[in-house]
Amino acid sequence: MGALAIPVLVLGTALNAYGKIKQAKDQKKQGRTQRRLKEDSALVAISSSQYKARSVKRQTDFIASRALAVAAASGADASGTQITNIIADIEGEGAYRAALELYQGEESARMLRLSGFYDEKTARQKSQATKVSIFGDVLSAGAQIFSQKGKKPD
Repeated sequence: MGALAIPVLVLGTALNAYGKIKQAKDQKKQGRTQRRLKEDSALVAISSSQYKARSVKRQTDFIASRALAVAAASGADASGTQITNIIADIEGEGAYRAALELYQGEESARMLRLSGFYDEKTARQKSQATKVSIFGDVLSAGAQIFSQKGKKPD
C-alpha cells in the first residue's frame, strides 16, 4: 500500500459515512412526510363521507316529502298507517345509507392512517439499519488501517 493509502481510506470512509448519515436522515424525513400526507388524505376521506351522508339525507328527505305529497294528492289518508310505514321505511333506508357512507369514510381514514404509521415506522427502521451499516464500514476501515500499519511501504 502506498503512503497515501491510509489517508485516502480514512477520507473515503468518512465521506461514505457522511453520505449514509444524510441518507438515514432523509429516510426518516420521507417517512414523516408520507405519514402527514396520508393523515391529510384521511381527513379528506372523512370530509367526503360526511358530504355524501348529507347528500343521502337530503335525497331521503325529498323522497319522503314527495311520497307524502303524492299520497295526499291522491285523496288517500296521508296520515294513515300504510303511508306512515312507507315513509318510515324510506327514512330508515336513508339513515342506513348515510351511516354506511360515514362508516366507509372512517374506515378509509383508518386504513390511510395505519398505512402512514407503517410508512414512518419502516423509514425509521431503514434509518437505523443505515446507521448500523455505517458502524460496520468504520470498523472495516479501521481493521484495514491496522492491518497495514506493520507492513513496509512498497
